[in-house]
Amino acid sequence: MDEVERNPQGVILGRNHLRNLNKNLGERIKLYGLGDFKGLDLELEIVGAFPAGRYDTLAVFHRDYYNNTFDAYARDHNGRQHHLAGRSLSIVWLKVADLESFRRIAWQIESSPYYTAPAVKCETAASGFTSFLEGFRDLVWGMRWLLAPACMFTVLLVIANAINISVRERRLELAVLKVLGFRPLHIFFLVVGESLLLGAGSGFASAAGSYLLINWGMEGISFPLAFFDRFMIPLDALWWGPAVGGLAALLGSFLPAWSAQKVKVAEVFAKVA
Repeated sequence: MDEVERNPQGVILGRNHLRNLNKNLGERIKLYGLGDFKGLDLELEIVGAFPAGRYDTLAVFHRDYYNNTFDAYARDHNGRQHHLAGRSLSIVWLKVADLESFRRIAWQIESSPYYTAPAVKCETAASGFTSFLEGFRDLVWGMRWLLAPACMFTVLLVIANAINISVRERRLELAVLKVLGFRPLHIFFLVVGESLLLGAGSGFASAAGSYLLINWGMEGISFPLAFFDRFMIPLDALWWGPAVGGLAALLGSFLPAWSAQKVKVAEVFAKVA
C-alpha cells in the first residue's frame, strides 16, 4: 500500500488478475472503461500483488488518480461531466460496535441533506451479502439441504454395512465374551463404543487433514462464486468432523450392535464344532 501512496498510478493486483493478464511486477497496463465507465481509461503500473487467498479477484489503485480521471474526461469533452462524476464512490464499509450504533449512524447518514443526490443507502453486511448472493440462493439451498444430507446418509450406510460385516465375522468372539460373563447390554455398548471411537477419530483425522491440505497446502479451494474466489476450511471443522463422524457411527452401529447382543452361544459353538 505504501507503493500505491507514493505512485499515483500504481496498482496492486490479485493473483487471478496477474495470471489472466500474464503480467509481472513493474509492468504497465491500460485499463479501459466499459459500460457505465466508458471513457474512463487508466494507465497503471503494477507495484504489488496480494497474497493468495481471499483477494485473488481484487485490485487496488489510488483514489486520487481515479477521481482525476473524471476531471480529464470533462476537459476532453468541452466541460461536460461524466455521468458517474457525482457517484464515483460505490460502497463504503463502516465497523460499528453494535446494532444500535448502526441504526443511529444509518439514520444520520440517510437523513443528511448532503447525501441525497445520489441517495445513500445504509444496510448491514448480512443484508448486503444476502442481496448480492440472491442469484445463488438455489445453489446454496441445494448444497445445504440436498447434498449435505445425501453425503451424511451415504456415510451412515457405509458405516452400518462395515460394522454389520465386522459383527458377523466376530460372532465367535462375541460368544466367548458371553461365556466370560458379559451381558447382552455390555456387548451392545461395546460394539457401539468401538464404532463411536472409530467414527469420531476418523472424522477428526479427516477434518484435520483437509484443514492442513487445503488451507496450508493448496491455499484454499479455487471455486469462483460471486466475489468469492477461494474458500478456506474454517477452524470449526476440527470439531465438525468428530461430531459428524461420531453421529454417523452412532446411528449406523445401532442395528449391528442390537444383533450382536443376541448372539446365541450354543449355535455359535455348534457351528464351530
